[in-house]
Amino acid sequence: MKWNHSKALATCCLMLPLLYNSAAAQTTAPQANTTFNQIVSSIRQEALSRGVSAPTVDRVLNNIQPVPGLRKLEYFQPESVKSYLDYHNSTVTAARISKGRQLMAQHATTLARLEKQYGVPASIIVAVWGMETNYGAVMGNNEIIPALVTLAEIGKNDKRRAYFREEAILAMKIIDEGYSQIVTRKGSWAGAFGQTQFMPSSFLKFARDGDGDGRKDVWNNVADAFASTANYLSSHGWKTGERWGRAVQLPAGFDKSLLTDKLADQTLKTPDQWKALGVKMPNGTALPADNSMQAMMIAPDGLSGPTFMVYHNFKMIMRYNSSYKYALSVSRLADAISAGQPATVPHPGGLNQ
Repeated sequence: MKWNHSKALATCCLMLPLLYNSAAAQTTAPQANTTFNQIVSSIRQEALSRGVSAPTVDRVLNNIQPVPGLRKLEYFQPESVKSYLDYHNSTVTAARISKGRQLMAQHATTLARLEKQYGVPASIIVAVWGMETNYGAVMGNNEIIPALVTLAEIGKNDKRRAYFREEAILAMKIIDEGYSQIVTRKGSWAGAFGQTQFMPSSFLKFARDGDGDGRKDVWNNVADAFASTANYLSSHGWKTGERWGRAVQLPAGFDKSLLTDKLADQTLKTPDQWKALGVKMPNGTALPADNSMQAMMIAPDGLSGPTFMVYHNFKMIMRYNSSYKYALSVSRLADAISAGQPATVPHPGGLNQ
C-alpha cells in the first residue's frame, strides 16, 4: 500500500506530545508481572527499530495488560480434544449449510469473479468463512495485540513465543498502513481477525482488495475477505479443478501403517493403487479413476472411525488450520453448500456422498 503523505505529516505533528504521554504512562501504569513487562519493553524497542511509528507503538503498548485465560486456549483447542465425529457434528450443521447456500447465492457475482481469478471454488471460500466466523457473526472477543503479546510470554514453546512476538510487531505495522481496526475491533484468542480470520503476517502477505476501492477491509467488506481467502489458498498452491478428496471404506485388515498421521510422513498413491489394496467408496462401489492425482489416506478417529482419501487441495485447506478435523469440516461443509439437495448434515463417513 502506498504511503499517505498527509497522514505522515499529521503523525509528525503528533509525535512530541505522544512521546511525552508515553513517558508519563509508563510511570503510572499498573504493574503487570515482571516477565510480561520485560517482553513489552523488548517488543517496543524492536518495533521502533523496524520502522513502526512511535505514535503507533505508544498507542498499542502504553498500559497494555496481559489477557487472562489464554494459557488454557493455547494448550487445549477443540481440534485436539474433540473426536472428529464430535467436531464435525458441532461445525457442519444444517443451519450452517443453509446459511452458506443463502450467502453463496447472495454474493454469486463476486464469488464467480474471484473463482475465475484465483481458481478457488466459491463453495470453499464460503465454507472457510462459515467455519472461521460463522459468516462474520463471531469474529472474536479478544483485543488483538494484547492477546499476541500475552502469548509471546506464555506460548507453549520457544517457537510459539517467537511467532506471537513477530505477529504483534506486524500488527503494529498494519496500523501504520492505515488499518486501525487492529485496535478498534476484536479478534480470536490467538490474534486472528476479520471475516475469515487472518493473522497479521498473512494479512500483510495475502490480503487483497476485492472490490477495487483501494482498501483491504477484511472486517467489513466481504468482497475483500473473499479475495483475501482465495488469494491465500491460491498462493499456497491450490490446484484449479481438483477436488479435495472423498470419504472411503477400508477393507478388513487394512494396514494402518499406510494411514498418514502427519503431513511430514505421507503415504501417497493413486486411486487405482488404493483400489488394489481394497479401498472402496462408502457404498461398496469402486473408486473413481482420479489417477492424475496422488492421494493419502487419513482416519482422524482411527480405523474404527470415518476414513478419507484426500488430495493436494486438502493440504491447502490445512494451511488455514493444520488439523485434519478442521480441513475435513471445511471440505464437507463446502460439498454440502454446493450440493443440490436438502440442507441435511452429510454423514462424516460419506454415506450421503
